[in-house]
Amino acid sequence: MIENQQTIAPAGSRKTTGIIIIAGFVIALAAIITFSIFAHDGGVAIGAAKSENGAENAVTSRGTKSVLIKVDGMSCPTSCPSGIKAMLERTPGVISAEASYWDKQAKVEFNSTETSQEKIVESIKDMGYRASVKE
Repeated sequence: MIENQQTIAPAGSRKTTGIIIIAGFVIALAAIITFSIFAHDGGVAIGAAKSENGAENAVTSRGTKSVLIKVDGMSCPTSCPSGIKAMLERTPGVISAEASYWDKQAKVEFNSTETSQEKIVESIKDMGYRASVKE
């Protein structure tokens, strides 16, 4: 006859699994909080100049420049901004980039000795979007 055997995990492994799950939640929460704080801000800017409509074109503390670019023609909220961001991040001189379908803009941090606002705008236009520096 075959006996009904029940396998029970040792008590220590259940505790370890619980700790791993809690650690995962803590890490995920920290990432969400960090993203929500810095997603729209992009860090501290020194000498930031805002135009009348609030656009910020600045020289940051790292000696780089930051520019807001108006982008029209995005037809989808996910892949369009993702494509723009990916293309900009491959552009020589671009340090970081974010694009928003909802705000219809891209925020780009770049090294002005390697590229210019005009070249960044042209890169976006080459993808088929209408783009201009927000002033």
